[in-house]
Amino acid sequence: MGAMKNSSVGVLIRNIMWDIDPLDKYGRVSPEKVVAACGLIPHFLDGADPRDPMAQFSERYQFGAHWDDGPARIDDRGFHTYPEDDDLPPYVVGELREFKIYIMPHALVSVVNTKTGAQAHTRMD
Repeated sequence: MGAMKNSSVGVLIRNIMWDIDPLDKYGRVSPEKVVAACGLIPHFLDGADPRDPMAQFSERYQFGAHWDDGPARIDDRGFHTYPEDDDLPPYVVGELREFKIYIMPHALVSVVNTKTGAQAHTRMD
């Protein structure tokens, strides 16, 4: 998905490497603050857990995760899009097997299956 920058800035959280500010849209903010803006969301996943990200999020997020397959989308540029809303660049993007996990402002989370193209979206606030 998309024209991600060739970033050397990442953080390993629970066996998943997260690319910080992959679209280079938060350049005036330190990488530590970008990761902090994600809150606990990256910690709900564990790369050693064989389940898909949606199952892990649904179990570990206190309120459960209610997944929707649209109308939100991660477009070819890597932005979160929603009709009549501004496009949002992700704070971080992680990879877990065939899944890319995008964490955006407003606690929006999207999971894209890189093999099938299927997408799932939720909000974890």
